[in-house]
Amino acid sequence: MTRSARPRSKQYDAEAIAHHYDVSNDFYALFLDPLMVYTCAYYRDADGKLTPLPASISTMSIILGVVMGAGVGVVAGVYPASRAARLDPITALRQE
Repeated sequence: MTRSARPRSKQYDAEAIAHHYDVSNDFYALFLDPLMVYTCAYYRDADGKLTPLPASISTMSIILGVVMGAGVGVVAGVYPASRAARLDPITALRQE
């Protein structure tokens, strides 16, 4: 019988989950920074020691991105569509 065809029990599933997810913080400390946060880069501090740089995006960057995205959407989509809606069909077909 192949592994996937084997009937599983709740005990088997519980052991599999525990094996994969019940790990100590020592395991996560291997690849997370001291605050247990994912980092995006390492840099050398004044002592030459590698220090993690936390992965973060400022609130202003998010707001600016949303505003610029909305602006591009209006300019590239809504404005031309509103102008095209005001054309009469004959004029619109002449331009094709």
